[in-house]
Amino acid sequence: MPSPLDYKRPCTRVRSETPEKLLVSLLPHCYVASTQVEVHGDQALLAGLDLVRRANFNPMHSLSVRFKDEQHTTIASTLCDGDTAKTYFLKLLMQQIQNSVVFEGPSGSKNLALDSQALREDLYFDIGSLLALCLVYGGPPIGFFSHALYQCLFNYPANCPLTINHMTPETHFTWEVHRIAAAESLDEVKEVMKGSWEYLELAGCNRPVTSLEERDALVEDLVSFTMITRMQLPLQ
Repeated sequence: MPSPLDYKRPCTRVRSETPEKLLVSLLPHCYVASTQVEVHGDQALLAGLDLVRRANFNPMHSLSVRFKDEQHTTIASTLCDGDTAKTYFLKLLMQQIQNSVVFEGPSGSKNLALDSQALREDLYFDIGSLLALCLVYGGPPIGFFSHALYQCLFNYPANCPLTINHMTPETHFTWEVHRIAAAESLDEVKEVMKGSWEYLELAGCNRPVTSLEERDALVEDLVSFTMITRMQLPLQ
């Protein structure tokens, strides 16, 4: 069934340029029209989301940024300079994207988090749009993706299976997989599986295990389910 959000994803022809040529071709320097962004206090992410969710948003326009304080008056400081305000906005935006609900894990090595409200609001798509906007407008580089997230998005390195070490530390699913992987005997594996039957059922992995080799295959399937299968909508 067609998604009601399809209007946000205009059909774009496949382009064979290098990443450098692609970014250069998207630069808005040759466009006269500009889009105004008002940032209240330090709420760069809210301002960015308001920007990309506008019905008339045109990413090909140049960007004009204005900061306002709590009294909704323009901040009179070095931020009054257009280029300085834009640079600061993009830096602040990247920091707040990294700490938003759609990412989880340690700083500098973030995986995608599964958030039902973010899915309903299509926040993953909007965050992706803002990351693209940061790249095109010369913001800071996207340096906080984990190796696993980069691999899930771009299949690089190609066809390299994810392991338990790629999972986000200190989450419920990671703890469950670690318990199964750490079991030292078949009886212990079965005991751990019995206590984790809901997770195994959810992953389609609630099956008999008769050897430690089958246990290892089970762990691989659970990692794949947790990192890839259940994250298909956010990744897309």
